[in-house]
Amino acid sequence: MLVQEINNESPRLEGFAFIFMGDSYHIKLNGVTTNTTANQVTLMLKPGVNTIAVSTDKDCQGVIDKTITIGEAITLFPNPFINQVNLNLGNSVIKNATVKVYDTFTKTVYSKQYTNQLGTVQIDLSRLIPGTYVINVITDGKQNTHKIIKQ
Repeated sequence: MLVQEINNESPRLEGFAFIFMGDSYHIKLNGVTTNTTANQVTLMLKPGVNTIAVSTDKDCQGVIDKTITIGEAITLFPNPFINQVNLNLGNSVIKNATVKVYDTFTKTVYSKQYTNQLGTVQIDLSRLIPGTYVINVITDGKQNTHKIIKQ
């Protein structure tokens, strides 16, 4: 189990405490692994999506994975993707969101509307063929456009 307190004024995860019974901890933050024997650490987070995996020296305790978003920017991950894209709308409720995906010929290949949504939305694009697409996200009148690649 992880106990956390996020300081949104500076992108830090403070008081990140481990409630495990291990002698050492392996923390993977955004692909970078750190080892420690301390049962509490402070991690510097980047704006946008941060991924954290924590394990101990005892295999039987498994791994805890967590995704933490800092800021209100709309982010897409992973990119490139295989079957689905995660669309992080941030920590505030979005009253109206429209997601459209276009192929290279500007044909709409996916369209969906969301209401009163926050956090991460999973978009199933498994029926698309591999290639480059454009995803257009309109949230409460603000437009964001991103290039995504299906593998």
